[in-house]
Amino acid sequence: MLLERASHTGAPRAPRLGPDARSPAVLGDGTILWATSHELVALREERVLWTLAATAPITTPPVVLGSGGVAVGDRAGGVLAVDRAGAVLWRATLHEAITGIAPALLGRWVIITTHEGKVEMLDARRGTARWSRRLGAESAAAPIVAASGAIWVGAADGLHAYSFEGVERPVARIGEVAASPALGRHGSAIAVAGAALHAVGPDGVIRWRFELGARAAAAPATDVAGRAYVVTTDRRVLAIRDAGTRGVRLFEVELHDAPLGAPVVGPRGALYVATARGEVLELGAPLSGLGEALAPAGCTCAVASCTPLLDRCAAEPGCAAIERCARAHRCRGAACRLPDACAPVIERYGGVLGQSAVVAAGTDQCVRRACRSCT
Repeated sequence: MLLERASHTGAPRAPRLGPDARSPAVLGDGTILWATSHELVALREERVLWTLAATAPITTPPVVLGSGGVAVGDRAGGVLAVDRAGAVLWRATLHEAITGIAPALLGRWVIITTHEGKVEMLDARRGTARWSRRLGAESAAAPIVAASGAIWVGAADGLHAYSFEGVERPVARIGEVAASPALGRHGSAIAVAGAALHAVGPDGVIRWRFELGARAAAAPATDVAGRAYVVTTDRRVLAIRDAGTRGVRLFEVELHDAPLGAPVVGPRGALYVATARGEVLELGAPLSGLGEALAPAGCTCAVASCTPLLDRCAAEPGCAAIERCARAHRCRGAACRLPDACAPVIERYGGVLGQSAVVAAGTDQCVRRACRSCT
């Protein structure tokens, strides 16, 4: 648990957080709150406002509460909330270790999971428990909350779903879910089990399964349209589009180093991936699919107009390879057929009259034509 009194330092420099720092939380006034294993640190404009020492190692990143404060969990099973000035708002004890599992926020309620498989909903204003449930297996996955109030939790025995009232709902078995699920379309959960990505609907039924070809290296990420992004242990980044009853590969990027942590979708649609070398790679803004990758800036209506062709191209390795090459060389049409551009790739998949090149050309033409008619 944390000490009750914060030390207000006013130090005019950023602290040395060290490698054990958790992801920060940002308050509305610009205050950044970092949690390390031994303290909670608040800073603004590189000035330390206060620090709060821990008597048990902090194991979760801070979650911002509706009141403007934050809550963190520790290895001793303690959950503590502080306000923006570092004053303790409340403390609760789950009596089980909370090991790196980030809390989730649902209105004025905090949902937190322990390593031993307890799920508890706490009042974010007082810290009192609304309900507590047992998963039946260990969990290393953070809970996620759908707009409907449904709560998804991954565990060693699979995916679990709870209502706001804490009633467990039946969910199809997909295998061990070791990483946190992500929210998909219409309140579905996107979860990795084994070497496959699953979309599970709010009714607990598997909507589709996509084989990754290798185990996922971290939790999946989704964007506002429900497209999923996964990094794998064999150093690939995959983008998968939810086509209702199946997942469709949009693109695949090979990394030169092992990925570190889950991919992150930025506010403008760019995808960021950290690597073990300490780099953060920006994979660019065309992450809403092949159509937006081909379309000029601002032309998003082409995606809806050309969906059948885009799906066909994304599902065909040759067409997808040609489109990746075209994006890399920033070429189209005849310019892509030059030897120093995409001619080798085109020849590898049947030449300019092969099916892959024909589908790629048709997809490009559809997107360009749609852009001219809707802009």
